[in-house]
Amino acid sequence: MSGPSLVLYGVLLLSIAVFVVLLRFTGAIACAGRIVAAARDSVATMRSTALTDLEKEARIQRASLAMMGLGLSLLLRAGAALAAALGVAALGAALRLYGADEALAASLDPVFLVVTGAATVAAFVRWR
Repeated sequence: MSGPSLVLYGVLLLSIAVFVVLLRFTGAIACAGRIVAAARDSVATMRSTALTDLEKEARIQRASLAMMGLGLSLLLRAGAALAAALGVAALGAALRLYGADEALAASLDPVFLVVTGAATVAAFVRWR
């Protein structure tokens, strides 16, 4: 057989699905939204003419600490989702359904990347 098998593509698709679903259910997407909102609030604070420089500095310092915490939270949530997705792919290799070289070649196939990229974006838009 030449080229990656349907089983390999199936496992890769399952791995991507696990990643996307876990990003949603771990709260990573909502956490990223909170980071963006905090950044917007910080910009609004810096542009405010109603606040003194000391008030701006105090608010920005609080926002910076909050954003660092949110960033760490996002990193942990996304890391857990990525670990689970990689675990699915590794399980397929451990069960000898495919080899590592074959999996790497299939996952870098341009058609696979375009199709899965579009499907992933569609999933995020749907859950927005």
